[in-house]
Amino acid sequence: MSTIDLTHSKFNLTNWNQLKNRYADYIDDNIVGQELIVFENNSDEVKWIEEQIITDVNRFTGLNHKIKVAVLGGLCSGNLLKEHIDGFNPPRPDACCYSLNIPIKNYENFVMEWYEGNYIPKERQDKPNTDSQFVADEMQHLRPEWLGERKLKSSANILEPTIVQINIPHQVKNYSNKTRVVLAVRFTPDIGIK
Repeated sequence: MSTIDLTHSKFNLTNWNQLKNRYADYIDDNIVGQELIVFENNSDEVKWIEEQIITDVNRFTGLNHKIKVAVLGGLCSGNLLKEHIDGFNPPRPDACCYSLNIPIKNYENFVMEWYEGNYIPKERQDKPNTDSQFVADEMQHLRPEWLGERKLKSSANILEPTIVQINIPHQVKNYSNKTRVVLAVRFTPDIGIK
């Protein structure tokens, strides 16, 4: 069984092209801001995604997984998805520490960065504005409050399906002139659990 001990690890996904073909037109290349399409629970879309990826995921971990949630995210040209920590504080027992991020389109020129240092995870106190053009930033529940110097731990241009760590401070930058679209999939049990 493989374990993930880094911020990111490339993942061999047999049906990557089928996913790209299905979701390429879900989010426009020239949106302004950010767009999220969430596929939850046992929806037909989650079942279809599971059919495409679960064999590879189970083979990688040696466990039997189910999709917890899949999110198709669009990040407009020249935009930054603000630094955040996925999850809640304190972490929920079933919180995911890892996500399988599957590039769909316009992913050739974006960077994911992870940070380290002394910080406090600060929970959002106000309600998110789900009508905001920057909806992905609005939906972030935890942000780091740095108590000292923030250091870049790692960065990667995600050019292929990759398992990424999401329970530490991270952000995404789109340097492309088009909207970057990625399908982020989280699992039960977590894909990074031994």
